[in-house]
Amino acid sequence: MKSKKEKKEYTISIKKANFYSMVYILPILLILGGPYLIKWGISGLKENIIKIGNPSINFILFFISIIFGIIIHELIHGFFWALKAEKGWKSIKFGIKWKVLTPYTHCKIPLETKYYSLGVIMPAIVLGIIPAIIAIINGKIFLLAFGILFTIAAGGDFVALIMLSRLDSDYLVQDHPSKMGFMIYNSQSNHKE
Repeated sequence: MKSKKEKKEYTISIKKANFYSMVYILPILLILGGPYLIKWGISGLKENIIKIGNPSINFILFFISIIFGIIIHELIHGFFWALKAEKGWKSIKFGIKWKVLTPYTHCKIPLETKYYSLGVIMPAIVLGIIPAIIAIINGKIFLLAFGILFTIAAGGDFVALIMLSRLDSDYLVQDHPSKMGFMIYNSQSNHKE
């Protein structure tokens, strides 16, 4: 196989990505929290908070759900990338950047832009948006908090999705091995892991 030729690098500093992620907090709160308040009102919100029960036990349960949610978030990235990666799960690497205490999922081979984008956005949909919509319907404040938190936690993924939206669909996209972002290649090139 020919070695892959890098066409372009699309990266962003973690500091800049964190800043952009913070910009998404207010819109996410309005988009997901607003419909909840419209449907349940302030009195319904208070009532649902009171129904939660023992605050210390619920805090522990919420904390545990966050830990599991972080792990599941990374597994969802990996699952959707592995579906289209030539070697499946063998093409996926999980780890933690200890300097910034950030877990990550890395796809070691290039994927078509649409499949890479799908893997980027699915954790926000599965762990954030869907639980928040269910909470809007059933009034469960715990589920709303979880959904909002994991939609906000996908802020870096939204930044990546915006970066990806500027690419032509005929590119292959691969995670950058050491920076936040990715590299793009011509789709005609041959690639290897």
